[in-house]
Amino acid sequence: MRYYDASIDGFDDSKEVNKMSKNTAKLRKREPKKSTAKDKMKLIIVISVAISIVSAILTLILIDSYGLTKYKNLGLVGSLLIGVIPFTIFQMKEMKRRDGIDQNLPLFLLALLSSVRTGMGIEDSIRTASERNLGALTVELKNLNANIGWGFPLIECFKLFSQRCNTKISKRVSILIEMSIRIGGDITENLEMIQQHVSEMIELEKNRKSSLAPHMYTIYISFVVFLAIALLLTSNFVPEIEKVKLQFAQNAETNGNMNTQMFDSIKNFDPQQLKTMMFNMAVIEGVFGGLAIGKISSSSYLGGIKHIVIMVTISVVAFTLI
Repeated sequence: MRYYDASIDGFDDSKEVNKMSKNTAKLRKREPKKSTAKDKMKLIIVISVAISIVSAILTLILIDSYGLTKYKNLGLVGSLLIGVIPFTIFQMKEMKRRDGIDQNLPLFLLALLSSVRTGMGIEDSIRTASERNLGALTVELKNLNANIGWGFPLIECFKLFSQRCNTKISKRVSILIEMSIRIGGDITENLEMIQQHVSEMIELEKNRKSSLAPHMYTIYISFVVFLAIALLLTSNFVPEIEKVKLQFAQNAETNGNMNTQMFDSIKNFDPQQLKTMMFNMAVIEGVFGGLAIGKISSSSYLGGIKHIVIMVTISVVAFTLI
């Protein structure tokens, strides 16, 4: 099926132009609203916040009921983690889908190029490519082929395709294909250039991730080292201070309160306060470390949510067990 643009090919049949306008209007109705993805994310955030609030309230009630005041901070952080889980799962699935689309786009373009070289039209080539197993991209290609089958303009179909994929590379591919269709010329040569360009982009992204991977490991190692030091302080150093306090109290009862001012800092030392401070510092390092890893690995702070959950969960478990 061939689609014509009156401004390009000089095709000036008013009935055909009106038909194309109607098809474009129908396609606009089929387009997903730009706010759909944002609305879905907002809903997930609302659910996460609601779960966090409910979990925090229940945790506080249980802590007050059983007199476990020293576990208050641990309980609150654990409640927040429970609330973040739905958003984390949603974000991981979305990132996996986008990565699957980007990784398969060069294969789609290669299949499209191979079909066009055999003399097949671009619409038929898209239909052939949509029948292949290209992971997360397969669903979007089937939608693209369905829109073409309904008689919608090819350029509008690719715009809708880029909106559904919602990745930088897919948007760039759609723009380049749209430009090649509008400009005309040898579609085979244009597709070959687009395929090479996208393959180079994917390869550059892989190289970027591999070169930045050591920095991710460095953040995890620094977090583990800090956590180990904090645990050693709270589990070994603090008990020794407790022994010194006890011994000092016994000596003070025996010998009176002479020369005790130099030991006031030890007398006023609160082990639970030190443990709480170390726990808060571990949580803060886990949060900012996760954000840094997300920016390094996926160029998005949201990509670090799962790393935040991992490191904060380790902190909660570690401080709960000591």
